[in-house]
Amino acid sequence: MPSSASAVGAGSGPGPDAAARFAAELAALYRAADRPSYATLVGQAAAQRPPVRIRPQRLSDWLTGKAVPAEPRVVAFLVGWLQQQAGLPRRDLQWWRDLHQAARRQRQANRGGRPARAAPVADRAGDPIGECDPLALEVHPAVEVAGCDGGLPPYVLRAHDARLRKEALAGQSRLITLVGGSSTGKTRACWELARHLDQGMPDRWRLWHPYDPTRPEAVLAGLDRVGPHTVVWLNEAQLYLAPADASLGERIAAGLRALLREPGRGPVLILATLWPEYWAALTARPGNAQAVDLLTGPGAICVDVPERFTAEAVAEARRSGDPRWRDALQRGDPGRITQYFAGAPELLRRYRTAPPAARAVIELAIDARRLGHPPGLPHALFEQAGPGYLDDQEWDAQPDDWLDHALAYNAQGCRGTRGPLTRVRARPGQPAGPPVYRLADYLEQLGRLERSAVYPPASFWDSAGTAITDPGTVTKLAREASDRGRFRRAATLLRWAAGRGHAEAWAQLAELRERVGDRDGAVAAAREALKVGHTTGLIVLTDLLKRAGDRDGAIEGARAAAEYGDPTGLRLLAGLLDRDGAIAAMRAAVAAGHTDASALLVPLLEQAGDRDGAIAAACAAVDAGHIYKLSELAEMRLRDGDRDGAVAVDREAANRGCPDALWLSTRLREEAGDHDGAMAAAREAADRGDPGVLGRLTDMRTQLGDPAGAIAAARAAAGYGHTDSQRRLAWLLEQSGDLDGAVVAARAAVDGGHDESTPLLVGLLLRSGDSEAAIAAIRAAVDRSDPDWRWRWIEWLQRAGDHDGAEALFREAASLGSRVLVDLAELREGDDAVALYRQAASMGSTQALCKLAELRGHAGDHEGAATLYREAADCGDTGALMKLADLRAQAGDLGSAAAACREVADLGYTQALGALIELRTRTGDHDGAAAAVREVIDRGDAITFTQLQWGMLEVRPDAIPAGMKFGGHGLNDDGMPAEAIE
Repeated sequence: MPSSASAVGAGSGPGPDAAARFAAELAALYRAADRPSYATLVGQAAAQRPPVRIRPQRLSDWLTGKAVPAEPRVVAFLVGWLQQQAGLPRRDLQWWRDLHQAARRQRQANRGGRPARAAPVADRAGDPIGECDPLALEVHPAVEVAGCDGGLPPYVLRAHDARLRKEALAGQSRLITLVGGSSTGKTRACWELARHLDQGMPDRWRLWHPYDPTRPEAVLAGLDRVGPHTVVWLNEAQLYLAPADASLGERIAAGLRALLREPGRGPVLILATLWPEYWAALTARPGNAQAVDLLTGPGAICVDVPERFTAEAVAEARRSGDPRWRDALQRGDPGRITQYFAGAPELLRRYRTAPPAARAVIELAIDARRLGHPPGLPHALFEQAGPGYLDDQEWDAQPDDWLDHALAYNAQGCRGTRGPLTRVRARPGQPAGPPVYRLADYLEQLGRLERSAVYPPASFWDSAGTAITDPGTVTKLAREASDRGRFRRAATLLRWAAGRGHAEAWAQLAELRERVGDRDGAVAAAREALKVGHTTGLIVLTDLLKRAGDRDGAIEGARAAAEYGDPTGLRLLAGLLDRDGAIAAMRAAVAAGHTDASALLVPLLEQAGDRDGAIAAACAAVDAGHIYKLSELAEMRLRDGDRDGAVAVDREAANRGCPDALWLSTRLREEAGDHDGAMAAAREAADRGDPGVLGRLTDMRTQLGDPAGAIAAARAAAGYGHTDSQRRLAWLLEQSGDLDGAVVAARAAVDGGHDESTPLLVGLLLRSGDSEAAIAAIRAAVDRSDPDWRWRWIEWLQRAGDHDGAEALFREAASLGSRVLVDLAELREGDDAVALYRQAASMGSTQALCKLAELRGHAGDHEGAATLYREAADCGDTGALMKLADLRAQAGDLGSAAAACREVADLGYTQALGALIELRTRTGDHDGAAAAVREVIDRGDAITFTQLQWGMLEVRPDAIPAGMKFGGHGLNDDGMPAEAIE
């Protein structure tokens, strides 16, 4: 991290290109703060009092120079918080405000400046795309067919390919994640996209596939060498973003996000592939903040790759004339061609007909992968755990070299593709270690589904701590055992991992012991976590000791956390100590450089009567980035009846450039009837760079029924370039009958960059009879809109009478695919909506089928609705089955509803088991409900089981195993209640 002010520039003033300078300074400060995630910034802004509202896309625009913030208080927050994180000498807030105002004036005068592009990166990563081998990039080889000379079969373009090309050619850095099941054509689609880029710009694009020595290590080591026009190839992105070491995955995600945000290194195209279950895990897991922002934030595109080919794509495949296409269409399911190419039918046949030992090692590999083991499976695991997957008769029949025979059977290729389980050979230059094996992707995905309710045999868990040597992987397996109620197994594995220095294992062991009521053991484990550097364990320890009544121990833990500067530790410490002790502790923390403690000091000193000290602490808190602390202190004094003291603090906030300063003074004067004084205070705030106070005065006068005063305040705010107040002014003028004035104000808001005011402007123009100007305003908005969202203006064009323009825009929207047609249908009613849904359904949209089903259900045609839901489900939409279950349940057919839930659960969506348990309970099938509860446990569905524990699902208490009730010790491998963990 930079350590001097030079990291954020050393210029003395705004300069002639203020907008570019502002963007450059803000971006430099952002980098100096170690590039916090957009989600972190949005969350920190929302936590301010009053909240600062920021959208992730706007953050991207501000940091890349595409836009300048409209609100000075947004700038004040960003600067204050980022400077605190960067630990740099603080530049005066007024300097930033001057630069911001200059940037705003320049942007209003001449919108659209772009920052200069940095020089290309030397020693660029990757190879020219034309020199890359698709098989080395992990594109599945096709099945071998007589009369074919090898290579990949001709590519058939599908609907998602059009979107991929459009996004890749947008000219900006992008992350495109292709999400689909195994062997659906994700990697091949990425390869064809890379070829398309190379054909359009020969020899300009490179492709970088980081994998050596490991994928995570390779991507971290080479990111700095990625230059413009590079495709970053992240096939099976979970191997990069979700390694055993979660912090490593977060560092990779952060580095990739930084790469996308660096204008001088673009355009860069990151191509990632994920199975749906990995996408769901990576985008929903709380500990994956960086990965979530990478995959779903600005510049990220998710493209679904359907399992089945449409009729149009199948027809195109027939026309190709390639023997492999012909073979696939004749022998396989015409809709699942890519799976046939990848040898899926042969893999499945080999698995189903495998001899017992070969089948056993496949099932063992499936269990290891679905419970969190990395792709490379060690030979020792098969050797030690494999016998447990064979019954006594099968085991007795095996020869001494049974494992060699099993591995040889599974290593045989399937019509030119890999076998079910194949050895991974070290590449030249890599260290040769014990042999490891990789399970075929198709069998892994199939096995995750078919074995999701199977609890692995004891041999699997016995060998986890001996055959598997990575403590991080063993800790993952321990979490899976715990989620399945096998607490003793989990504790054994955690002790093994903890004994090898894995800090997270100690923290999990503390949680586990607390769960089974062993508070002393939990405290001991938390203390061990601290010894190996797991600082979060301090917070766990403090909380445990506090609940155990050990106040002194809790204070000790909180004090240790506070010494690390942990904000949670500081808050815990302040809450545990008496007021004098808390004040002393927070002052010591401030003296030690932990500036967050100054914010905690403010209410403590105010309550102690040290008013000057409270102001000094609030000023220090403002300097540390808590920009609203003075305003909070002013409100505190006002609540205590000290009006003059509150105004004095408000004035101090204004002098220090805090956002929303002088709002309290403005409000008090307005409430007292001093309208001129209120306007004067608000104007002073605007003169200081914060016209938002005038905006708040506008709202206050509107609520108090003073339209003339509200118009005056809005007009004053608009005069300072406050575009949101221009919109408010337009609305107020319309309400007062001044239509012409409203049009002028709305146009000024749009011209000032407030695109959200366009509908208001168009409506006003139509009311005034100027349809030509309305159409012009709509077309300008269309030109500014992203192509994927232009359809929103179709209805406005129709209202304005531009039916030809509406029709043209409709045709453009329809060309974007069924998703847009569904969005369009949402705006229509009756037959018009039905026609659009049907058109989308004909293009393969299961969402459209479900919408049509809903319409039929509302019309009373339950059987017609059920047929459509079933059709959507047959196309792979599992959610349609849950809607079918709801439909049956509402009609009183609980048996059919339960059958639909059972079907969903069998497809791997365990949350359906909760509904199944309730339905079986209501129909009196208590044994069936208890069996479903046991299935929830064996699947490791912690969410549904928590709902059961807390009575959120309807089930008889005796359906929950005794060992899984609150305070229970879990279950043994056989599902019976276990003894206390050691």
